[in-house]
Amino acid sequence: MGVACSNDGPICNKDDHIQYNFWEDPPKFPMIPQRETDSELQDGVVDVEEEDIDDEGEVSDGECWPDDDQTFPVQAPEFIASPFSLQKRKDLNQQVQIAFVAQHFATALTLCTEAIMLGSPTALLCAKRAEVLLKLKRPRACIEDCNAALALDPHIGKAFRLRGIAWRHLGNWSEAHRDLFMGQQLDFDENIDAVKQFVDKRYERICARETRQCLLAVQREERAARHAMQ
Repeated sequence: MGVACSNDGPICNKDDHIQYNFWEDPPKFPMIPQRETDSELQDGVVDVEEEDIDDEGEVSDGECWPDDDQTFPVQAPEFIASPFSLQKRKDLNQQVQIAFVAQHFATALTLCTEAIMLGSPTALLCAKRAEVLLKLKRPRACIEDCNAALALDPHIGKAFRLRGIAWRHLGNWSEAHRDLFMGQQLDFDENIDAVKQFVDKRYERICARETRQCLLAVQREERAARHAMQ
């Protein structure tokens, strides 16, 4: 059945679809709200510093530690370890593990350093001392040893994870997010899921704040440009 046309405006077909004659004005749709005026924008804009984002709250969560106030442990010498030294380091590694399990972390640190000073340390040995330093709440020294481990082996996930946790305790959320992500990609460890989720939430807040800063900067530039043209 065809649709009838008349001069009286739209009529309905059997499916109740509204038809409009081509000579009529188009149907009226809700108007899209216009952008606010400069004065309205000025009244509605809140400076980033006044936003409800507490930077201190982002880092002062009870688990942030102060920077190390002690000298970093010495790094490995450049000479190559002798066969005798390699055997001695193997024995020291066993002693380190015993001290670590017993939570004698100061002793474990001394033994790790002795093993490293024999020359030609492995990336895992540097990462182990970094783990001990983290237990002693020395995040900067931990990061230093993680850097040494990654210089020897850039694919050691444990070093990335430890460095990420150290950054977390220093309140450096972007670095913590990056290193924890890399560590999990290289060598997944379900035991750090909780800390990773915590860091990810903090990192998302930082990203949201930076996005807000960019948007506010664009708004201010547009207002300044419009004022200059007036």
